[in-house]
Amino acid sequence: MKRRTFLKMATTSAVAGTVGWGAVRSVQAAAPIASMTDKQDVAPAGKIVYVNPNPPEVPLKPYGGTRYRDRVPDTYDVAERAALCINALTRATNPLADHELYFWAKFFRNPAVMQHEISDLCQIKFMEALPLLRIASGSRVGLEVDEVWRQVTLKSIGPDGLLLNEQVPLIYALSGAQPQTPVGEYETAWHVAERNVGAFAGWSTANDWAPLKTAPGSIMHCCTGNAARTLYWIWREALRFKDGELRVSLLLNRASREADVYSFIPYQGKVEIKVKEACDRVLVHAPGWVKAGSPEMKAAVDGKAVETRWEGRYLVLGPAQAGRHITVTFPIAERTAKETIGTVDYTLVIKGDTVLHIDPPGRNLPLYRRDHYRSSEPRHIEVERFLSDTELED
Repeated sequence: MKRRTFLKMATTSAVAGTVGWGAVRSVQAAAPIASMTDKQDVAPAGKIVYVNPNPPEVPLKPYGGTRYRDRVPDTYDVAERAALCINALTRATNPLADHELYFWAKFFRNPAVMQHEISDLCQIKFMEALPLLRIASGSRVGLEVDEVWRQVTLKSIGPDGLLLNEQVPLIYALSGAQPQTPVGEYETAWHVAERNVGAFAGWSTANDWAPLKTAPGSIMHCCTGNAARTLYWIWREALRFKDGELRVSLLLNRASREADVYSFIPYQGKVEIKVKEACDRVLVHAPGWVKAGSPEMKAAVDGKAVETRWEGRYLVLGPAQAGRHITVTFPIAERTAKETIGTVDYTLVIKGDTVLHIDPPGRNLPLYRRDHYRSSEPRHIEVERFLSDTELED
């Protein structure tokens, strides 16, 4: 499928078609939300009226693909981050109002709340991002939202073919000032933290996910919508296979039909590639701290050193048959850097290109608590890897 066709489908038929990973996994597992039908969400002021209440039927194509279990280094995994983001894309919405986005998540409130306002219209970004991240991750979280958004978008297309954002009357009733009550008229306090796991901060600083009590909110979901789409393109460009050439551009954990990549960064300066389809040649991009042409970046196939050459910042190996195991190694070290970010002076502990610690630390939700990465012995985890049947062409 071509990208332009996909984006057209995503916007006109509603997707037809950090404190560390351990802590995030714990949050998600500790309080699962089995259903999105709780009456503690905000009910619309009246019947939701659409410009096209009887749209043509456009079937929602299932997200097909291959799933398998694998043991991988416990390092950054874009597909895993995409799955977390789907949690926020689908659950930070209002099931009583056709899954309209709650634009604000406010954690400096007691209780914490999510809130509707006119910027709920940023939901269109969520609609584009959701199918992209399902392709990357295979996550099944909130699948009912895809169907609702398909219906909402089709019902919002007028006779002139334009998409009208008038699906929920409550956004027209807002006066701009929310009631000064513990939980306001357009707010919900139901599982706010759990429903926003995977979202992106709206007011973070270099050391804190939610630093400012004076900020309008901890999350503005325009940030989540934009960053979610970016996750997909990072995932896609990390590894490409075309015309017999396997090109690994980002040294991150990544599964594909042609090869699986296992990144040991920042524990070790090592990346392993399990070749699943014969390649005429394999190219691996050097990490940012390794100079192009460095003899310290080496490759081995099935444990035997092989000759390589350089093309720009890519280390070039020869052909590789299916079943071969490629290991690429390079130096990695810990260093300290002093940086001025905004108007604040920070001291950062960095290993490779991964920030492990920042000083001064954050006060509320501090970032970069990653001391376990200082070890050279990698942790491993069992994961489900997903290979989508749908791919977007250039």
